[in-house]
Amino acid sequence: MTVEPQLLGRCAAWFLERVPENRAAGRATYAGVAASRAATALAVAGDVDRVRALIDDALAKNEVLAPEAVSNFGAAAQIINDSERLLAVVPAAASDGARLQRAIAQLDARVDELQAANVLEELAGSSDSDIARDAATARVMASAYLALPLPEHLADHLHDDDRMFAYVRAQRAAQDGDFPKAQQELATFADPQSLALRIEMAEEAGEFTKAIHLSEKLFEEQPSGVQRLRLAAVRSRAGDLADARDDALVVARDQREVDGVRRRAFAFAAEWANEEGNFPAMEALTTEWLALDSTTPDATWWKAYALLRQHRYTEALQTLDAANATAQTDTQARVLAQALVFATIDPIERLQRLDALSDERGRPEWFEFNLITAVL
Repeated sequence: MTVEPQLLGRCAAWFLERVPENRAAGRATYAGVAASRAATALAVAGDVDRVRALIDDALAKNEVLAPEAVSNFGAAAQIINDSERLLAVVPAAASDGARLQRAIAQLDARVDELQAANVLEELAGSSDSDIARDAATARVMASAYLALPLPEHLADHLHDDDRMFAYVRAQRAAQDGDFPKAQQELATFADPQSLALRIEMAEEAGEFTKAIHLSEKLFEEQPSGVQRLRLAAVRSRAGDLADARDDALVVARDQREVDGVRRRAFAFAAEWANEEGNFPAMEALTTEWLALDSTTPDATWWKAYALLRQHRYTEALQTLDAANATAQTDTQARVLAQALVFATIDPIERLQRLDALSDERGRPEWFEFNLITAVL
């Protein structure tokens, strides 16, 4: 069953409203649980940045989290593939469920892999059938990318052991560079996990038409905004930048998606418009992006850059000044410097602003040219 991202976003918002209420009433434990439930909902919706912010906030408070909060934050970190935060939020000595989460995260992070594998083999014998199955699955899958023996004795715990072991053999073949063998291992499997690996192997083999076809099939299996962005990424790597941008914009314009996913989609679309050299398209999509969130610095800088590339220097500078944009990177500083050089009529003002910008960036050598140009 697919849950609408916007519904997940509303659920998260409701839980987040409970956080200050509980803190004001002196119920810090309940506040932590509410925040953790919001994090889980946002993780499923694909809003990675907000999940990370919620976990970081919980860690910064340095409070003892309730078991449910630990489990929820751990699950959220696992969903967004953030092993570092999972290991930070889930204590080493905890329930079997928490030990399972930590062991999986250790393998993903390449931390104490042998110890983690041993924990998984131990948990595969748990009396809790769900934990036993998940532990056996994780241990078998670990053999796909780590130098660990394939534990075929755990096959009894798995409902689809043929697919699972084929996946492992395919991964190992791919690591050895034998992509035909890897693809052959999974040729008969069309589940999402197998499709994802077949896409990866097709790309490694340079078979981009096949990779796009499989990505489209995966999107049909899991029709979500996050999955469409993955399809768009495959298109971009295949050089199909226009279609990649269009796919990203479908997600960006979908009001059912949570804002974090929409912002990410706009960012991808801007990058691909840049690679494509389509600056009118970049200007149009960044205008939409700013309508969604006028406080997004990246949208402002991308729009200014699009205007610069169309030689509309005054509009570029007006865009940056209206947003009180401050250059945080050399790339952004170059955009601002170019706008100042070509759009500031008063030579004194031009020199003063460029000189101040150079100071902010530590006086890099490339600024010398802009300063000289400003005087001329």
